Amino acid sequence: MNRKPNIRLMDQKPYLVELEKWNWKTCVTNLFLNSIHKGWLIANNKSCEFSNGFHFLLERMGHKVEKWLSLNQTQVDTYSKNEPILEILSDTVQDVALLKRKLEGYGWEERDPKAVYVLEDFEQKSNTVTTVLMHHFEKALTNTFVLRYDGHLLIVANFAIISQESLEMRMDEFLLSHKMIAGSSPVFDNIFNLRINYETARIAVQYASNQSKRLFTLQDVVIAYIRFVIKNNAIIKIGNPELEKIKNYDRQHGSSLYGTLKMYLQNERRINETAQALYIHRSKLKYRIEKIEEIADLELDDFNERMYCLLCFILDETDGEG
Repeated sequence: MNRKPNIRLMDQKPYLVELEKWNWKTCVTNLFLNSIHKGWLIANNKSCEFSNGFHFLLERMGHKVEKWLSLNQTQVDTYSKNEPILEILSDTVQDVALLKRKLEGYGWEERDPKAVYVLEDFEQKSNTVTTVLMHHFEKALTNTFVLRYDGHLLIVANFAIISQESLEMRMDEFLLSHKMIAGSSPVFDNIFNLRINYETARIAVQYASNQSKRLFTLQDVVIAYIRFVIKNNAIIKIGNPELEKIKNYDRQHGSSLYGTLKMYLQNERRINETAQALYIHRSKLKYRIEKIEEIADLELDDFNERMYCLLCFILDETDGEG
């Protein structure tokens, strides 16, 4: 029942839902606050049909509840649907079974495919701007969790309810029109892995640099992230002394052997591709490689040696070298 599309439509008359498991009929009216779905008013009837008069009465009662919601919005927000998500993120879940039942009330099963999206840092944005953005996503993305957490705007989506393609298409349009970026986690199933997937999405948006796109994954930024982690945590100098010899030779002779070696390894030592990338002839490239081997004691046939060199090139980019 919780995955039927009509149970979250606005301006809908009361409608009937069959609960076959209990052989009950229910009459339901959807409840909204500021155009955002907040829940349902449900009447169960095991013995008789619902009359037109009962439909009218339930609709009127629904309007009364919505009126109460609007007058007690602070209390409503305190007991918002985001509570289960916040409990998982903050590692404060006390009753796992109760939390699962709360999620099931929104049509979420523990093993449904899910993902987390984190919009760029919202610390500098006013509460009004953040509230407007949250309301926009709550309206546009049916039955997702939209919340502010740790200075970020989060969207937690269930792909058993809304398709990933549809959600990301809408997000991309929004991000483009507002000149914003976001990070996304991999798809995961266990809801209790939410925290680590939030961190993955947060890293994706934090280290994003290519502004030609708006939605980033860890794969897009992993090199920048590795560079940051190593640079800020290494307690020794990681640079390869043999590469320093090449850099010193370039400084003394005005050559570009360091950049040549970098391109050569990035192209997996393919002569043709490297020569084309450097706009030089194959013979000139071979001469440079021979010169590199003469200057530095590098075993380029060794995988670990090549990875060490490539790592040094990545770390050099931090300082604008290479």
